[in-house]
Amino acid sequence: MSFPSRTRRASLLLGTVTLFTTPGCTLVGYGIGSAIDSGTGGWVSVETLDTNVVAPGKKVDVYLSDGSKLTGIFRGLEPTPAPEYAKSYLAARRSLRLGVSLPTPGDSITLYTTSSPPLRGVFLGYDPGAVVLATAGGTVAVSVQDLQELDFARGRARSADVRSALDDSQIPFLSVLRIERGQASTQSVQLRRISRVEWRPRTGRTVGWIMGAAVDLYLIIALFLAEDTSLLGGYSVF
Repeated sequence: MSFPSRTRRASLLLGTVTLFTTPGCTLVGYGIGSAIDSGTGGWVSVETLDTNVVAPGKKVDVYLSDGSKLTGIFRGLEPTPAPEYAKSYLAARRSLRLGVSLPTPGDSITLYTTSSPPLRGVFLGYDPGAVVLATAGGTVAVSVQDLQELDFARGRARSADVRSALDDSQIPFLSVLRIERGQASTQSVQLRRISRVEWRPRTGRTVGWIMGAAVDLYLIIALFLAEDTSLLGGYSVF
């Protein structure tokens, strides 16, 4: 084996050891990405909670209205079973002020809005800022900000009546938040109990690590090429 060959192999070994033991740029990139993540976290109030904003599988902190906090993996939103929701809804509706008329889950209703033709369907319940109904085209949530009037067999509810009902903390919301807390332990949390949901993205640290590792690799390749050039007396080989 020639001396240049032994030198090149030694340089290769040194470069490899350097890559895995002192990945300076990799660590710097990871640190910068972590700093970016810590500054770009987000939160949503329960009124704007949506799976398009907080994707299932994301680690979240769920802050409850009583001041406590739940930490776990967000598994999405799902409706309360109809019999269970109807029972709690009817109990809460009895607490409303006299003169407020609201439909019962399962009633046929017609919604009149400011931006679309009348919408007919079956009343399912309320979610934050919305009336939820089942239509021929699927489940629809209509914003109360767009609502003018809600008609049903036993009466009529004005937009102000619906907003008043949603402001009443006794009226339950239809959806619950599912959060995984430990192995095989998933908890359902009524949206009425939630004040906000926070999360921290981790894309920055991943991108930073990749970019830092790429710089480390580039430096090692440059070291190999420099070694080849020095062994050939300063001439490059193509």
